[in-house]
Amino acid sequence: MIKYNTNKIYAEKKIFIFNCYRPPKEDPQIFFENLNNWLSELDGYKIVAGDFNCRSTLWFDRINDATVPITEELVLNNNLTIINSQNVPTFENEFRTSHIDLTMISYDLNEFITNWEIESDIICSDHKPILFNITSTENIYDRKQHRIINVNILDFTKVNNILKHFVDMDINNPLDTTDNIEHSLASFYNYIKINILKLAENKIYPNRPEWWTHKVERFRKIYLMKKKLLYSNRFPNERNYLYNEMITAKENYKKTLNEAQINSWVSFVENDLKPNPWGVVYKLATSKFNKKDPDETTLTQKQRANVRDFIAITPLNKEIDPPSLNELDYIISK
Repeated sequence: MIKYNTNKIYAEKKIFIFNCYRPPKEDPQIFFENLNNWLSELDGYKIVAGDFNCRSTLWFDRINDATVPITEELVLNNNLTIINSQNVPTFENEFRTSHIDLTMISYDLNEFITNWEIESDIICSDHKPILFNITSTENIYDRKQHRIINVNILDFTKVNNILKHFVDMDINNPLDTTDNIEHSLASFYNYIKINILKLAENKIYPNRPEWWTHKVERFRKIYLMKKKLLYSNRFPNERNYLYNEMITAKENYKKTLNEAQINSWVSFVENDLKPNPWGVVYKLATSKFNKKDPDETTLTQKQRANVRDFIAITPLNKEIDPPSLNELDYIISK
């Protein structure tokens, strides 16, 4: 059974708290699929805590059970992190001990969670209480307002154009009263926050290309985690299952990577053609087809047709008009 409450953290965000219990004899796939569906529909911070009946050396247990891959996939798919930080069993009775109670939180919430601990002195069941603090809402709000920007990467030509645009919009607002002045200042600072600060934001993944998104990074982590589970596995009967899980994760990662690259190229082509149809895309296309003495014997029939079509509409010199936009669209589509 899963229950959740909502409390505002700051102006636009909410925090969703899930209290979970996964019965050990029920199908874990169904449980984690339902939980993943609920988490993916919520826009806000998340805290997911409870008895997952899942054992892993990643959170200090002695063994890895069969539900570890599904649990890790839930964590990575929803940008969560497990904050269990003590090598102390969360479950203990006269027969055995284990680490099966987990605390998962949104990655962005990590800096606001403090003093996570397992309380061994309080005995109310065979599960030990887990305590932690959440920073007050006021402190979270204050800390969110302070942003550090890198002015070295600012394009001041764009900054100048943005400021000119604001002046053109605000020029008719009179500054004849205190209220009007304060309103104009508030509009100015808000305009800077929305438009200029974006120009100075560092890349999310500094050592990755621009098209490297959260989704790509998430699938990369899923693949690496499943690979790690396979190589650290000590149970021969689980090897085939873990190997198949790793191969599936690898294929999903490669597919996501390819989709991100294609989407990035499509976006680049659209943005490059709008201001100048003879820009980078046109030059790439001409360099691709206008090679010296192409050996047509090595080309397929479709490739030869594309070369002939392209040469037929390519300007021969500066006196001849360039191809029309429709002709250019035909080139790009091929």
